[in-house]
Amino acid sequence: MTLEEELKKLRKEIEEIRKEIDEHKKKMEEERRKLHKAIEKIRKEKEKNFQLTSEEKELRKILREKYSKLRELKKEITTIRQSLKNRVKEVKNIRETLRKWGNVERKLNSIKKEIEKLEWYYQTHSLTKEEEKEILSKISNLTKKRKNLEKLVKMKKKLLEDEVEIQVNKIKIEDAKKKIEDILNQISPIENKLNEVSEAKKSKKETIKQLGEEIGELKKKLNEIYEKIRALKKKLKEKQDKYREIIEKVNREKEKKILITLAKRAKEKLKRGERLSFEEFKALMEVDKNIQV
Repeated sequence: MTLEEELKKLRKEIEEIRKEIDEHKKKMEEERRKLHKAIEKIRKEKEKNFQLTSEEKELRKILREKYSKLRELKKEITTIRQSLKNRVKEVKNIRETLRKWGNVERKLNSIKKEIEKLEWYYQTHSLTKEEEKEILSKISNLTKKRKNLEKLVKMKKKLLEDEVEIQVNKIKIEDAKKKIEDILNQISPIENKLNEVSEAKKSKKETIKQLGEEIGELKKKLNEIYEKIRALKKKLKEKQDKYREIIEKVNREKEKKILITLAKRAKEKLKRGERLSFEEFKALMEVDKNIQV
């Protein structure tokens, strides 16, 4: 199988995995709707079951626990928000710095090439002291810029890590908010029905049990779907990594061919007694070192 055929196959597999992920996400959304309906039902049944005055003490205990949990979640949100604020500020500063510099990778490569050219010129030409001083000064200045750009490249990588951390923190906040919302939804009916007593408690108990089992099954289904999605995402990443590896391999092969062609041209020029350019000289050295032309 050629690299192009393998790439075509991988593209097809990646698309199929993405479609499968989308299908599972739709299933998850459908099961979530069912779960929300079941939760709402059990909440209503519990409300009706809070009618015995003997349960009042226990209900108040539950309320205290809910409020305690609310305080914990709010404190958690405050802590995460502070961390998020610091991260956002850091990301903003890094982005601003990177924006001023533009494409740092391209500039870094350009400066590296410029340094190589100057070093090659310095090593292969007879220079006056003034010319030598000037070239060494240029190399020194470019080296400083190169170090700054290398730092910026690291900053860019750090930026990606920070952005991921920001998204993680946002998800944590949303999860905490959802928990708060769920707790508030539970507190409201408990407080409203705290003093209500119902003789139908026993009959409602079985209904509540059935709903609990239904919710348990729905949660189990959701967890299974979630695990399938996670496995598919892992598989998708593996396919995408493989796809990128092949692309890089194809690019290396192209670069190798270009280098060989340039080296051949350089050899022909040498035979004719013509002067080589820096790129031709560099290609010839690289090819003679690693590749047989």
